[in-house]
Amino acid sequence: MPRTDKAYHLIGFAVLVFPAAVLFPRLLWWVLPGAVLFGGAIELIQPRVGRSGEFSDFIADASGIAVGVLVGLGLYSFLKSLFIS
Repeated sequence: MPRTDKAYHLIGFAVLVFPAAVLFPRLLWWVLPGAVLFGGAIELIQPRVGRSGEFSDFIADASGIAVGVLVGLGLYSFLKSLFIS
C-alpha cells in the first residue's frame, strides 16, 4: 500500500516535531534542520540494509515536519493567548 506508507511518513515526522513546536518554539531553528537531515539520512541508508530509499518518502517526511510545526505553533499561540492576556 504505497499511499499508506507516505501517510505513515507524514504522521511520524509530524509527531516528531510537534512537541518542540508546542513546548519549545524557540528551539525550532535547531529541531527543523535536524529532522530534515534525519529524514534524508533514513532514505540514504535504507538501500544499504535491503530496503528502498525513495525521494517521495523524503517529501512525505518534510511535509510531516511542516504539518507538525504549523499545528504545534498554532496550539502554542492558542495556549499563550489563554494564559497570557
